Amino acid sequence: MHKLAQRIASDGLSTLTEAEKDCYQPFLLEIQPGDRVVYVNVPKYGQCTVARVDRPYFFEFDREIGDLGHRFGVDPTTVRTLDRNDARIAPVLSQRLELRGRYWRIWARAEFQALLDALAKPEPELAGRPRTSADQAKLLREELEPLFNKACEALRRTHPNRDLEGLLEQVFRRMPGVVDVRRTGGPGDRGADLVVTYRIGLPIPELEGEETCLVQVKAYEGELSSRGPLDDIRRAFEHYPDAAVGLVLSTADRVSKEFEEALQKLEPEVGKRLACVYGVDLARLVLRFLSDESPGRAETQV
Repeated sequence: MHKLAQRIASDGLSTLTEAEKDCYQPFLLEIQPGDRVVYVNVPKYGQCTVARVDRPYFFEFDREIGDLGHRFGVDPTTVRTLDRNDARIAPVLSQRLELRGRYWRIWARAEFQALLDALAKPEPELAGRPRTSADQAKLLREELEPLFNKACEALRRTHPNRDLEGLLEQVFRRMPGVVDVRRTGGPGDRGADLVVTYRIGLPIPELEGEETCLVQVKAYEGELSSRGPLDDIRRAFEHYPDAAVGLVLSTADRVSKEFEEALQKLEPEVGKRLACVYGVDLARLVLRFLSDESPGRAETQV
């Protein structure tokens, strides 16, 4: 192969005979130590064998095995065999591991590296198991997670301070079952930035009812550790004693352990259900209910 490459460089491809052209496979000369090679349908159909190259192309003819003199070396400790529909393999990579010709590049570098990482640290519950729709859904969630982080960052940039209250007012308006949203934020908010009324029970007149949720909105960056939002919620229940639920919504990336403990302690003290939604979970909430531009049915009363 090296001699043929030298002839082509000096005299041109046209000087090769048809047999020499058929023999010439330049991709073999491009394979270098450190590259990964995949043999499709080896050792049997549907399986693939993966290995890391440790020696570049060389020619060594062996009469016992016949016309298999074109070779490169692989590290035997890196040889792995797997089913191309294994649950650890990303669908886009699985497609690239189907037989496409004499040779081709996979290109899906990130997915292939993820596979190598999985092979290095096998997951017993996934190894050898065919990929399911649940596996693909999990993969999609993992792919989308960085996008939700970016969405949360965008939320902080576009809706700082009290602007966030107005946005979340629109979010609640689009939620099914919400019948009223009142924005009360400001110096006289009495602890609640939003007062949300929503339907409960079954759609039978005798079984239907309404509950009120008191919402405290906090535009934060980094960690939410202040008890301030919880003190506001406590104060809000004093003004709205019939409200059933208290909710803190924040753009904070995380909440401190102290905040979580204070939230859990406050719930039995006020005798109400309490919750905190923050970071990427808040971004998901906003994206879910603002994807439709049509307004909700709840009317504003300030």
